[in-house]
Amino acid sequence: MKRLDHLSLMREQQVMNSDTLSYVDLWVKYDPKHESEIWFEPSLQDDLSFSRKPPPLIGQAEEKFQQWFEKSLIPQTHKHSWVKVVGTKNQPLLEGKKPDISTHPSSVRLSAHTVDRIGEIKKPDGPDKEHLKDFQGAHKGQTAYYGMVILRIQRLRNDVTVFLTDCYSVTFFRVRWSASVGFSVQESMRYPLTGQDSLGRRLLSAVLKSRHPTIPFSPLASPILGQQLIAETQSSTIFAASLPDCVLKLCVDPALVVAEVAALRGITRKLGEHAMIDLGIVRLDVHNTHAMCIKPRAKGPASVLILARKLPRSCLAPIVSALEAVHRAGFLHRDTRASNILLLDQADGTVKPVLADFGCSCTVAAAMPITAAGGAAASYWSRHAAEGRPFRPEDDLHIFARALYGIRNEMPDRTQVAQCLEFWDNIGEPWSTLFQLCEDKNYAALQQAVAALD
Repeated sequence: MKRLDHLSLMREQQVMNSDTLSYVDLWVKYDPKHESEIWFEPSLQDDLSFSRKPPPLIGQAEEKFQQWFEKSLIPQTHKHSWVKVVGTKNQPLLEGKKPDISTHPSSVRLSAHTVDRIGEIKKPDGPDKEHLKDFQGAHKGQTAYYGMVILRIQRLRNDVTVFLTDCYSVTFFRVRWSASVGFSVQESMRYPLTGQDSLGRRLLSAVLKSRHPTIPFSPLASPILGQQLIAETQSSTIFAASLPDCVLKLCVDPALVVAEVAALRGITRKLGEHAMIDLGIVRLDVHNTHAMCIKPRAKGPASVLILARKLPRSCLAPIVSALEAVHRAGFLHRDTRASNILLLDQADGTVKPVLADFGCSCTVAAAMPITAAGGAAASYWSRHAAEGRPFRPEDDLHIFARALYGIRNEMPDRTQVAQCLEFWDNIGEPWSTLFQLCEDKNYAALQQAVAALD
């Protein structure tokens, strides 16, 4: 394909900015390359059920096919919690345009900056499903145009896969952008979705349920390595990032990013950038409104890995020193449960615990009662915290010590605060000693006591 000159690029921008855009003209203009082989891997399993048949081919409005897709296929994707598939035919998502179907990482809100893939659902072209006519050029042009809008908005991204379906068959398009060529479009063959051949269903499943997101989160300079899902919670999802030794954390609520960035920056200023990981604290690399690249690329959560690998709880003893450093820097973590501790594999076969997830953190000076500003559940509170008094470094230690108990034992009911406190007051040894060391803020003795746990 030849390099675009300045005049051609200007014409291309005129097409993209036109309010009277003809999708047929756009389709002809880009003269898509037809691909006999698809550019992405199908799902390993045929896991999209068509047991509920699409509407009859004759005498149905296009809206009926859109409703069938939303009610029959989208619910089948819900168990893949990392990615969310939604009907968006009533949402002006892409510069006023409303794609029928959109996918996005479930850890971030859907917007033009976070949409991963889109699909269009059109009424079938004819009654003979064995010899369907090709999709109309206007429908193809419309689908490709939506892909172009995504690339224009998500400036660090250079390709997107979109699809066009009539619920009986599906065609995929790969829209690409480069500064030298401009936009280009690849078109797949038309794959049947019904009948014995499951390839079309497995390809559509791969697009809808993909664990390989392709959104580069500006200013994060490279895409997610989505095949390496590390951990996920209701508020965030952590992937391996393509930046060396980094994880990419995506947050549902931008306020969590603001709080975590402020805490990590403040702690880093006090302790020094190169000391963070040595001390067992994650280090911020780059970030934007919904995502952060954080070092090191550890695994988690510790509570799960300790059980899975049959590791002793004593491997988490260094977290006490990490908390001491955080407190010395003037910050509180406020949620020091084992689910917020990662494990970094060492060359000698041991693991190094790393304190992560500072989304509930605050300065010691700005501390409020834990019930007023997020943090660990009531099951983990000290009596001081349960009484609604301002959170202290001692309370961080209490949560950590109670979390150590919870790795191997059933925790008290978080909804019954008084019963939780009575439970901890009568827990017995070695826990009563650990809790007193927390209250005394005796970091050295507490670390020794944790190191003695099995």
